[in-house]
Amino acid sequence: MENMVDSISKKYLKNKKILIFGHSGFVGSWLTLALSSFESNILGISLKMSNENYISNTKEFKKNFKTINCDIKNLDKIETKIIKFKPDIIIHLASQPIVKEGFKNPLLTYETNIIGTVKILELSRKISSVKKILVFTSDKVYSNIEKKTLTENSKLGGLD
Repeated sequence: MENMVDSISKKYLKNKKILIFGHSGFVGSWLTLALSSFESNILGISLKMSNENYISNTKEFKKNFKTINCDIKNLDKIETKIIKFKPDIIIHLASQPIVKEGFKNPLLTYETNIIGTVKILELSRKISSVKKILVFTSDKVYSNIEKKTLTENSKLGGLD
């Protein structure tokens, strides 16, 4: 069964141009690696991660994946580059997902999460090659007091 899934995924994703907003974060960088294993052509747009331990800050990641560092609130500055890429699929992960941060700075969170998403969707309307748009975000969703391997059956919780 697994080989059939890989085969179908590779057939569908091979040579697809995929634009990933937020590809430098934890989920985005792993998604970038996964999609590249299916031979997708990826362009990432993200803030630069300050923590050098992020996968997206490795030399190999930087060498293999084209990245444009830009805040999604300022997409007008790179709109031409995005349109020229002609993505088939847009994946939007570029949000401020930390609840505590949202309480500290609600205006910035609103501008990033709501206005930023609207800007991405409006930009996508200008790109005729776009066939699919996926919008999601993630933060700590499981409680892991025991420090064990998490599964879908693990207790929900976390700090937020």
